[in-house]
Parts: sequence; C-alpha cells; structure tokens
Amino acid sequence: AWNNLGLTLASSNQVDAAIPCFRRAAAVMPGLLAAHVNLAQALIQKRDAVGAMEALRLAAALHPGGAVEFARMMEGLGDELMGLGRREDAEAALNGALALNRASKGAHQSLALMRYRQARFTEARLHYEKALANDTTDILTLNNYGNILKAMGLAPEAAKVLAQAKELHPGQWETHSNYL
Repeated sequence: AWNNLGLTLASSNQVDAAIPCFRRAAAVMPGLLAAHVNLAQALIQKRDAVGAMEALRLAAALHPGGAVEFARMMEGLGDELMGLGRREDAEAALNGALALNRASKGAHQSLALMRYRQARFTEARLHYEKALANDTTDILTLNNYGNILKAMGLAPEAAKVLAQAKELHPGQWETHSNYL
C-alpha cells in the first residue's frame, strides 16, 4: 500500500510527499524491489545523489540483473548534476554508477570529461581508455581521447587515435574538427 501511495503521489507531481511513502514501503518490505527503485527515481528527481545511490545499491542487491539499468540511472543523475555545477554530487553519482557496473561507458566518459575540465589529464585518459574498452568505435570517445592525448603532449598518439576516428566516421564533423 505504501509503494502504491508513493506512486500515486509521484504521478501527480508530489515527489516530496512520495519519498516518505517509498521509504516506508522499503522498510516494511525490504525485499520489495519496486519500493527501492521507485525511491531511487524520486530521489533522482530531487537530485539527491547519495540517497538515490543507496536505494539503487539495495535494488541491485535484490535484483543483480538490473545493475546495468540502475547504473544508467546514476549516470543520468551524474550528468544532470554536472550540468548544474554540482561537481562533488555528480562525481558521487558517477562513481555510484561504476560501483553498480564497472564497465559503464557513460560513467567513464563523464568522469573523463570532469577530469579534463580539472586539467587532470592522466585520470581523464584512464577513464577514456576504460570507455573505449567497451566500444572502440564510439566517435565521441575517440575524439575526446585524442584531445586528451594532445593536451598531454602526446601528439603522435593523438594523431593515431584521431585518424582512427576519421577512418571509422569519415563524414562526421567531429572527426575533422580536431584532426591533427
């Protein structure tokens, strides 16, 4: 009943009132996956990275097969928080996504961008390399990885990566705009 009440409130834009209902549902029935997921979604709407991360961690423990989906939810929250300038909260959400799914390409890409903006190029490079381990043909990741290498003074390596991007995607402007 608590979970259903929370859903009713959330669907009528009363997220603040829905959160205690989802918490109560999760407390009364700790094995109710929907209560944890609904709580996480409500907390994401409120941009509460820490609370959402905990709810998703509990959901993943109940349903390990959903960890990739739950990680994507955290990635989205992290990206939104980064856009709002809440770097620490964004980092917590993105690291939460990686805790749920170590291979999360989106979390690695976002953390790489964050590190690039902080001029922490070595860390940015490592995150782009992990993102590329999942998809070696992603133009955005290849392009940004090339830019990181260039910023690190590794022009030959950057040229190789950007040439690969250009070869894989010859018609896209991204491969040409930063080609060395």
